[in-house]
Amino acid sequence: MRLTHGLHRAAALYQKRAGSICDDRKRSWREIANRVARLASGLRLSGLKPGDHIALIGVNSDHYLEAYYAILWAGCVAVPFNTRWADSEIAHALEDSRPTAIFTDAALAGRMGAM
Repeated sequence: MRLTHGLHRAAALYQKRAGSICDDRKRSWREIANRVARLASGLRLSGLKPGDHIALIGVNSDHYLEAYYAILWAGCVAVPFNTRWADSEIAHALEDSRPTAIFTDAALAGRMGAM
C-alpha cells in the first residue's frame, strides 16, 4: 500500500466533501488530490527523483498537507521538521538528513534562508 492511498480513497469516495478548511480556503477532497498531483508532477519535472529527501518545515495549514502528500506522491521521502526547534537543531537536522530540497512557508522562509 502506498502512503497516498488514503488521499486517493478520500478523493474517490468523498469527491465534493470538504477535505480541508484553512483560513478562508475550503477545498474538497477532489481539489486536494488534483493540487497534490500537480505539485508532485512539478517536483518530478524540477529534477527530483524517487527516494530524494525533502525537508518540510511549516505551520499547520492546508498548504503543508498538500506539500506533504505531494512529496510522497512523487516518490520522495518527506522529512518533517519541528517549527519549535532552535536554529541549531534545524541546522543539525539539515546536515543529518541531507535533503535535496526544502519546503517551507512564508512565515519561516527567512529563518530557513539564514541556514
